[in-house]
Amino acid sequence: MTKPFTRRQFATVAGLSSLAPGLLATGAHATDDTTSLPLLPPLKWAPTTRRAVEAVIRAHGRGSQDATTRPYAVFDWDNTCISGDCAETLFRFMIDNLCFMLTPQQFGTFLQRGLGHGLLAPTCRTVTGQRVNAHALAVDLVADYTALVRSYGLQPLRDGGFTLRTAADPIMCSFRAKLYFAYDAMMASSGVDHAYRWVIWMLNGHTPDSLRQLVQASNTWHLGQTITSVTWHTPPQRPGQAGCVSHTFMQCLRLTPEIATLHGCLRAQGIDAYVCSASFVDIVRIFATDPQYGYNLPAENVMGVRMHPDGDASYPGDRDVPHWPLTYRQGKVTAIRQALARQKGHGPLMVFGDSDGDVDMLHGFADTALSVIINRCLSGPIGALSRRAAQEQSASQPRFVLQGRNENTGEWRPDPASIPYGSTTPRLLA
Repeated sequence: MTKPFTRRQFATVAGLSSLAPGLLATGAHATDDTTSLPLLPPLKWAPTTRRAVEAVIRAHGRGSQDATTRPYAVFDWDNTCISGDCAETLFRFMIDNLCFMLTPQQFGTFLQRGLGHGLLAPTCRTVTGQRVNAHALAVDLVADYTALVRSYGLQPLRDGGFTLRTAADPIMCSFRAKLYFAYDAMMASSGVDHAYRWVIWMLNGHTPDSLRQLVQASNTWHLGQTITSVTWHTPPQRPGQAGCVSHTFMQCLRLTPEIATLHGCLRAQGIDAYVCSASFVDIVRIFATDPQYGYNLPAENVMGVRMHPDGDASYPGDRDVPHWPLTYRQGKVTAIRQALARQKGHGPLMVFGDSDGDVDMLHGFADTALSVIINRCLSGPIGALSRRAAQEQSASQPRFVLQGRNENTGEWRPDPASIPYGSTTPRLLA
């Protein structure tokens, strides 16, 4: 298996990339042949995709330096700028290390708001096939959380040995399995947008500084782990009222040097780079702006889900910010129009995404010259766009292109086709 880029290697590549486009541009004046010079290092770009991106940059870059009118590109963050989901990996890290700062009463309140009442979606079942009742699941989780807080207290960040010390604790094992099961149950029962809000509510009690330290600890741990499938089980001796459940997830977080070098190239060519993510904006900003990860974006160029305090909630809050959309699906288009297109007078030049949550912004702007789809071989709306991109592979000016990735390593591969996790065979479409 190919070793992933270390953070130091990644930062070196990204740092060099921020200089390279400027050097190339300087040399271009001597030869007057800018089209023959590469703008992006090949790395693991699919050659046709890289050429399409470079063609758009050449056609539209190095124009107006007025920040209010400059062309701009918009990137999704999770599974686009990185391999993995920063909010979900953070949530699992919080579960595994018991890094919540909620009192048991607050925990129960947010949990009940998230789960609702009655039976959860038909897909949400115990290991014996019984449907799960939302109230019963909440009762079990509040009991587990109360016992754990009594034993271990509230801490914003634990020492590195906590998970090993609690690996055999049946209460901790029950809590792990049922809380992440609850998150997926909310997605299935109440919708992705509801679950995305709820996972932010669970951050309440943290401060901006403690959240930053927590995100960095989670990133450091996950970047050093093998990409693998993990299953959390409820111990049979602790079924509770809801019964025993299990939940399987992909443990994956990797950096993408191709995106970081592209960000540097865009800046050098007079094109702004923005992120529009369905994750909590502060989590993404920590990742996107910290030099150790290599992306080096300004904080103001990162858009995401926002919350504000209300009632018992402190930071980050538990209510939507007025007049700001949930940045998911059509909400991403609304956010881009509200924050960027109105001021600049035009939509994004390029858009990058990977999933159904990005489809609206990938095709939602008449001004967009190129949309790049990180190919996860998914079906649904993103699958339809991927099929169109596959059909345009030989076009001289494609509107949609695919970029392949090896899901076993989290690294891009120099081809539009991707290799699914557990496989060695490239696949172009779902």
